[in-house]
Amino acid sequence: MRFKTFNMLVMLALFLFSVVNFYIMQQYIRSEIDKVLIDSLRQYVYNLSLHVNEHLNDPTEENLHILLDRFNAGTKEIADLYVTDEEGRLQLTTDYSHDKQFTLPKQTLSIDRLSIDNIEKTTWVMLPVYKLDGLRKVPYHIYLKLDQEYISRIMRYLNWMQLLFPLSCLLLFAGAYYLFYRLVIRPLLGMYAYVSGETSTLPRSGIAEIETLSENVERYLKALKEMAYIDPLTQVKNRRSIDNALDIAIAAAQRDGESFGIAIIDLDRFKEVNDTHGHDIGDKLLRGIMDRIKTHLRQVDQIGRLGGDEFLIIFHHDKAPQNIYDALERIRKLCEAPFHFGSVTLTCTISAGVAIYPEDAKEKVALLKYADQAMYRSKNAGGNQVH
Repeated sequence: MRFKTFNMLVMLALFLFSVVNFYIMQQYIRSEIDKVLIDSLRQYVYNLSLHVNEHLNDPTEENLHILLDRFNAGTKEIADLYVTDEEGRLQLTTDYSHDKQFTLPKQTLSIDRLSIDNIEKTTWVMLPVYKLDGLRKVPYHIYLKLDQEYISRIMRYLNWMQLLFPLSCLLLFAGAYYLFYRLVIRPLLGMYAYVSGETSTLPRSGIAEIETLSENVERYLKALKEMAYIDPLTQVKNRRSIDNALDIAIAAAQRDGESFGIAIIDLDRFKEVNDTHGHDIGDKLLRGIMDRIKTHLRQVDQIGRLGGDEFLIIFHHDKAPQNIYDALERIRKLCEAPFHFGSVTLTCTISAGVAIYPEDAKEKVALLKYADQAMYRSKNAGGNQVH
């Protein structure tokens, strides 16, 4: 699985978790509202009906007006209470603005059917009570007028609470995911882009382990690049790298209408060194030659190993061929100085061949061939020369 795909799956899982969490909390809060608001109101009305029943059957009990006022003061959900006889005549009320001609509400709801779904749409709730008249039960009714302003305020508050907890969880997880993304996922994606060559900048992280991983990746990639483009023995460009550099130099010269020069250098009688002193001394000699040549090249010039003891130098932006010949003469004389490798002292000379673009050739293969032929003319003339 790609890391980007994993990242998307994590984000999707976070979103689904938030949705499920919101739904669960909504159902939980609704059940709690039903318990706290509806059940308490229903219990309150049942208790009231018991007291009203007792009063209707025993008028010596507590004054019914006082009873209703006390019950009405005990809850904020009910605005007023009304008790009517079986013919709908008002017997008692806490709403003293009404007279005895109480008009029965057209739409009432039994207290048993009251729920969280309809409480905001319900104004009147009714509960029957009975007075014993001999063997006959005389029905009375208690009508409760709900305080919709208070209930709406409570419901708005509870609805906000339904949103607040899931939203808090979402923000908490989003913040945690942001930190995780910033400190872990983004650096890892950046490392992937860096390794893939999509970016040249290696990202950093505040986590020590990620930082160590980034440094190791950078170090390993640098080593891989050196293995791909640098000759491990002489620490100059390898054949592929110097070949690419020559392609770039030709393209730039064609674009800008400029000239430049190349030189192929070959060590004289290097095979004799290997045969006489061994390949270890031969390798040291190659490194020593390269160290001397590199110190006498400009920063814009490039040198690479073509193979064995043969090297290619690209002299950039040199319009005067004589400057190239002069530089190679200095390098030739520099290489004549003895090399000391422990008890072994060696004197080595070089043969060089020069080709100028575009005077000598305009194509890479032809340019290299021209320089190679010039180098062999130097060797055939006895070596230690520049042609």
